[in-house]
Amino acid sequence: MLDCKPIDTPSEQNHKLGIYPDQVPTDKERYQRLVGKLIYLAHTRPDIAYAVNIVSQFMHSPSVDHMGAVTRILRYLKVTPGKGLIFSKYGHTNVEGYTDDDWAEKSDVYSFGVVLAELLTGQKAVSLMSSQESRSLATYFLLSMENNLLFNILDSQVMKDGRKEKITAVANLAVRCLNLNRRNRPTMKEVAVELEGIQLSVRADSDVQQVFPGVRCVQTQEINEVWDVVSTSTGPCTDGGTGSSFDVQPLLFFNTQ
Repeated sequence: MLDCKPIDTPSEQNHKLGIYPDQVPTDKERYQRLVGKLIYLAHTRPDIAYAVNIVSQFMHSPSVDHMGAVTRILRYLKVTPGKGLIFSKYGHTNVEGYTDDDWAEKSDVYSFGVVLAELLTGQKAVSLMSSQESRSLATYFLLSMENNLLFNILDSQVMKDGRKEKITAVANLAVRCLNLNRRNRPTMKEVAVELEGIQLSVRADSDVQQVFPGVRCVQTQEINEVWDVVSTSTGPCTDGGTGSSFDVQPLLFFNTQ
């Protein structure tokens, strides 16, 4: 192979490689040895990964044509010795990887913020405002919060039966979830902790169920049912940890009478 003619591509375009009844067999042991080394090399030479994947499919019954494809890869490697990935040790042999793993989760947080806005205002995600300008609910909600108009846009049932300080806390959480800069949004774990804090405060005020038997508590699992619909298009909204106690505690209160 030292005197072979170099070539610019590791595989032939629109190749017809396959297993045919009339194919001419080649040295199986040599073929497997060469392909095995190429598989190992492909870890640092992604440019040959596709070609190596093709020839590795015929390890059990290689033909002369298959060996020709392997030879082509070797000819390509001869003319491209400087290409490839270099893995430096940096004093250790640990493999380190980096990824922006909060992208999906914080995208889910935005969707959850929309759900909170829907629950507070009683409106759908897209609504026609009084100005006859069609705006998304998120934009409408954020503008209202910015202008201190929260209690002007609340659903009448929430306004009637909700507690002002708790509604305000949930609304402020929704604003944080709807932050246009995803890096400034809380994680779902932080949202869970904050919701639980709001619910603990509600329970500390009074035992609503005992004092007012006609009051029904909206459980956060009902919110989760709405959230499940959102999460089917946005992916998982939690980090896989164990559920918080807010899963079965009331978030807002409504009078059923």
